[in-house]
Formats: sequence, C-alpha cells, structure tokens
Amino acid sequence: MNGNFIHGTWKHVSSTDRIVRYNPANLDEQLFDIGWKVEAVDDAVTSARRAFRRWDKLGREARLPYLERFSKALAARKNQISRCIALEAGKPLWEAT
Repeated sequence: MNGNFIHGTWKHVSSTDRIVRYNPANLDEQLFDIGWKVEAVDDAVTSARRAFRRWDKLGREARLPYLERFSKALAARKNQISRCIALEAGKPLWEAT
C-alpha cells in the first residue's frame, strides 16, 4: 500500500498505531499493515467535504462522464478487485465478483 490518498496525493502516515489485516481463511497470510493517525482521518474528511461541494455544483450531466470513466476503470480491474475482496473478507471468489 502507498499510504492514504488524500486531496489527490498519496500520503505516508508514520505512526506506531497500525491497521493490520489477515486473510481470514489463512491467518498466516498478512494482507496489509499500515500506519494511521486521527489527524490523517481529519485531513481526509476535510478534503472530502471540500471536494463534495465542488462535485455537487457540477450537476448531474457534468458528473456523468466522470462516473462512466470510473465504471470503466472498475470493470478493467474486476478480477483484481474481486481477489482483494475475497482475501480480506474470506469470501469465495465467485461471491466476491
């Protein structure tokens, strides 16, 4: 993982507080270990609120191209996303797809 994606950039959080996730079907398989801080959450929420105001002002028609592009990006990564969901949630791949 690259850290937290806040306000358009990846930001590394240096902290002894960690979020660690393991594959529930194989607890020997660590999925990720990432630092976190309350301040980083505050930064992300502040950034999201600012972005939402701009997003809301665009209106429906202006938002559609962005949503279509996002939909295509998800579809292009369907297998990778499904695998991540299956690993983190302990779901069979067919259910995560």
